[in-house]
Amino acid sequence: MQPTSATGERGFTLLELIVVLSIMVLMAGVLPLALNRMLPARRAALAAEQLTADITWLQIRSSATGARGRISLTPTGYRLEVRAQQKEVDLAASTTLRFMRVDNDADLGDLTVYPDGTCSPARITVVDSGRRVSLSISMLTGRVRRAT
Repeated sequence: MQPTSATGERGFTLLELIVVLSIMVLMAGVLPLALNRMLPARRAALAAEQLTADITWLQIRSSATGARGRISLTPTGYRLEVRAQQKEVDLAASTTLRFMRVDNDADLGDLTVYPDGTCSPARITVVDSGRRVSLSISMLTGRVRRAT
């Protein structure tokens, strides 16, 4: 800062203000690009967490009613069914689900949850814009965990 008037008052020059504003504009322009990289991974993680919570909900409802529950894929997400209750879940348009057998990569049409807490074993893949989250379901315990 240099004196800007004859009285010796101090302040910023116009050039200094323009440099600072141009740096701020450049940073504001780069921020959306950085966020776009992180959003698909977050959407995939959120979809996996929601699916895990919904499977737990289905296990509880199946035990309470004594009837088998089922999770089936739909074009926009998935459907949970137990007795007369149905719950439809829509995912983001860029998010896809795949149910696979544990012993090979064959696709499963749906997953079954039994009243005793067991479940049909499966690997579930959640993909959003190339970001992938894998879940596995244990047959004996019905436990859903994130695969590493």
